[in-house]
Amino acid sequence: MVTSSSYDIYRDLSNNQISSIAGDAFHGLKSLTSLILYGNRITELPAGMFHGLTSLQLLLLNANRISCVRRDSFKDLHNLNLLVAGLKACIYIRLAPPPPTCNAELLRTGAGPCCSSFSQCRYPIVRSLYDNNIPTMLNGTFDSLRNIQTLHLGRNPFLCDCYLTWLADYLHRKPVETSGVRCESPRRMQRRRISVLRDEKSRCSDRDLERNLLEISPCEDDPSCPTECSCKGTIVDCSNKGLKEIPRELPLYTTELILNDNQIERIKADGMFRDLPNLLKVDLRRNQISAIENGAFEGANTLVDLNLAENMIQEIHNKMFTGLVTLRTLYYKLTFHSRVKKEPAD
Repeated sequence: MVTSSSYDIYRDLSNNQISSIAGDAFHGLKSLTSLILYGNRITELPAGMFHGLTSLQLLLLNANRISCVRRDSFKDLHNLNLLVAGLKACIYIRLAPPPPTCNAELLRTGAGPCCSSFSQCRYPIVRSLYDNNIPTMLNGTFDSLRNIQTLHLGRNPFLCDCYLTWLADYLHRKPVETSGVRCESPRRMQRRRISVLRDEKSRCSDRDLERNLLEISPCEDDPSCPTECSCKGTIVDCSNKGLKEIPRELPLYTTELILNDNQIERIKADGMFRDLPNLLKVDLRRNQISAIENGAFEGANTLVDLNLAENMIQEIHNKMFTGLVTLRTLYYKLTFHSRVKKEPAD
């Protein structure tokens, strides 16, 4: 068990037998620049473990038994530029003061970090999230890593379904993953590089959704299922409950939200969909919806299926569905008095 101790800028805890880490083990270490934890028996990164480590540049977690990574695990690591490195080559990172000066033995064996000068530090390339047991990650896990330069995710049993298309998009936009991370399942995707996945191949079956629930929900500190709803797998069913508005406290891993046959009158632009990064389907049939505020669906970047049939919507304008960049199917039954209206451009 690792617990909090003295203030320092460099900490190497590699190749021990650490199996658990207290959530506040590194709190207060605001000047910590390097944290090396590879080669242990760590199974979980507790909530808040890296909170406040705003100076951290190097984080190595490879060769552990980590099975889940929370979406906000790295939210404070804005200066992190190496979350993973390779095996034999070297990279340079500034530290002050640096670890011991390099000598021939250290450079030959890569036994530990060393500095060739007082301003440059030489690290053996190791693999941080490389070689663990991570099957999936939630959308937005790496969003806060603005300075990331190298990321290794290889040798993890990734399930390449609709949950993971965000990672493919991320790696396509930001080619920092250099370990060639590949899919392990389903069989049709086996051994394919995640960075080249396409949406049409990354489907989610009901069985996949159930498996993802088991993998994700124990890892996330999500609110429980709303009292007025029932939750099965990643599906949240709030149908026919007399609701007048959409519940706000929904599980982060929700993929399908069923709200048909309620009394919802308005879809508000309150940002609720930003808190549901894995949402694929929303069913709002047979409510009393007469208005959808501009930008109400901002943040619903993964939504592919939206059902608004049998409501009281009088008109449709071009700002009503802003944010639905991946929407494929929109169900909307027009009444005789409905009309389409084009809003003037800003």
